[in-house]
Amino acid sequence: MERILKTEIDTIIARVGVQGLEVMNGKAVIEIKPAIFSKGEAVREMMKNPPFAYRKPIFVGDDTTDESVFNILPMLCGVGYSVERLIPGVKGTFDSSYDVRCWLARLCGRAENNWP
Repeated sequence: MERILKTEIDTIIARVGVQGLEVMNGKAVIEIKPAIFSKGEAVREMMKNPPFAYRKPIFVGDDTTDESVFNILPMLCGVGYSVERLIPGVKGTFDSSYDVRCWLARLCGRAENNWP
């Protein structure tokens, strides 16, 4: 099914004739985006504006589509954490998305069992 979906996406993009698109295959997602834009660039721009300006980003990602953010975090004095796999440049790795939710709950002063 995945192969059929990828083929269909390529066919649609070719038929529409839009230039400069990038198709990124992730764990459970296929992203179609302008080739000149990335999540990393989005985070860099976001960090220039209130309420994010003059703060240090913390980013958690689990997919190849998140790697551009991990690449720019050092320039922003930020830190990144990956989920279920080690990604170069991250400070640490969570074993599961459940572990991420528990970590966030502790940061917020909430008990782990308040999460679905």
